[in-house]
Amino acid sequence: MFFSKKKQQEEDRAISLRELEDAIAKYLNEQRKTNPNISYHVLFDENGNISYEMLKKFLPFTPTNQYVGTRNTFEFFEDTPENRRKVYLIDHVQEALDEYVIRKEAFPVKETSKELEICYLKLQPFLKDTPEFPLYLLPDYYLVNSEPK
Repeated sequence: MFFSKKKQQEEDRAISLRELEDAIAKYLNEQRKTNPNISYHVLFDENGNISYEMLKKFLPFTPTNQYVGTRNTFEFFEDTPENRRKVYLIDHVQEALDEYVIRKEAFPVKETSKELEICYLKLQPFLKDTPEFPLYLLPDYYLVNSEPK
């Protein structure tokens, strides 16, 4: 019986969110050895799709499903029309939050929220679209997130 010296690829299958995040982390760690300023934005096309081609070295299989990601907050979601809108809105709120913090030197969160829920009313002058779902602030990073931390 003869065995190929090539590393055998697993069958094509769906990639989990954890596998995707691990592959992205490995990719960025490797790239930072030669380019310390590399951003994870290079992994996205203009539609928010993640380039599995760039990650193939870190994936032992070809993913059969697609994720979309926020360009500003490093969150990923399965690719659905609803999640594409969610990604757009999270990035939009992040941009509004950035502008609000620069101008007001405060975070636009609901006063009574222990989870640091974003107050869309405070952001209204900076928003073109208002999400129909809550978003939360990660204060250590000044980032919007879809889940409270």
